[in-house]
Amino acid sequence: MYGKDLYVFQGKTLASYDFWNYKADSKPAHKWSQGDYEQLFPLSSIHEGRLFYQDFRTGGLIAMKLASGQFIHYDYGDNPTVQADVFGKGVYVGQSDGVFHGYDLMTLKPVFSVNTGSRSFGPILKSGGMIFIQSGPSSACRQAACISKINPKISRRI
Repeated sequence: MYGKDLYVFQGKTLASYDFWNYKADSKPAHKWSQGDYEQLFPLSSIHEGRLFYQDFRTGGLIAMKLASGQFIHYDYGDNPTVQADVFGKGVYVGQSDGVFHGYDLMTLKPVFSVNTGSRSFGPILKSGGMIFIQSGPSSACRQAACISKINPKISRRI
């Protein structure tokens, strides 16, 4: 569900239905082909009009614009993605070389990069205006970096 729309995967097609006016014989309000993207797993997350997926081949984060059906790739680094999350207007990607990137959700422009020194990441956490990057050799992650969305260059701590 996103707004009044219910999204349903039907084989190689994603369809949306007007949830509040749905009848048993209703046709989809919109349909998008998913045929060329068999390696994608939907994350059941729609944010800013974009449906998010994880690419099982690369671990990367991909979004489909609901307005156009265009697919957007958020991990432009040189190494595979280990962890990816979306908060507010930010897309956060940790890579296997230990570098963690923040991108603007709408423009795809890089906002910051941090070398954490670790090849593994836990889920990114958010509290107020801060994100917490969990990195370390185990799933318990022994190191955390805090980055302020106000000015990441000034207030990062590793």
